[in-house]
Amino acid sequence: MNVSDYTPEQNQWLKMRTAFRANKSHECHGFKNMAVTKDGQLCIGMTLNKTWSHYSATYTQKDGVRSFESREWDLQGKSLDGFADLNMATVNKGVYTI
Repeated sequence: MNVSDYTPEQNQWLKMRTAFRANKSHECHGFKNMAVTKDGQLCIGMTLNKTWSHYSATYTQKDGVRSFESREWDLQGKSLDGFADLNMATVNKGVYTI
């Protein structure tokens, strides 16, 4: 897949990852708790729940539009609610854990 084929949200995530790696914290606020689905949607407010063994997101964003429906995935990134699966390569190891 070429960078030109990425969704705006995938490009936003990549830009934030670059800033995070360059220690530019003012450009990547909240990056540790973001991920991207396999279909290119940005998941914001990611949490790893060890008790229930799943990831969740406070909201998602696609084409600049936010959806505040809570989303959940198992530890392998498979959707638990019929939403798109997570791209596990985008889940930060420092994601908020409860």
